[in-house]
Amino acid sequence: MDIKEYIEKNGDEVVFRGTTIPVSALQEAFDSGVTLEEFNAQYPELTEEQIGGVLEFLIGESLGQDMGYPWSALSQGNALEN
Repeated sequence: MDIKEYIEKNGDEVVFRGTTIPVSALQEAFDSGVTLEEFNAQYPELTEEQIGGVLEFLIGESLGQDMGYPWSALSQGNALEN
């Protein structure tokens, strides 16, 4: 899976591709206990594939690493540099 299918930079912010919704909104939602269904209802313009693709990337990247890394890597655009 190529994370670039699901995210892009919009100025200094990393957003879900084709939207202005920051990827950090997903982190903030899950940190505050929002369910996937609630997040999807809050951002109906996002597809389940987009949300799932970002989550899959984050889970894959977090294996064996500090859990803070994947979120910071996405929010800083590091995943887009390759």
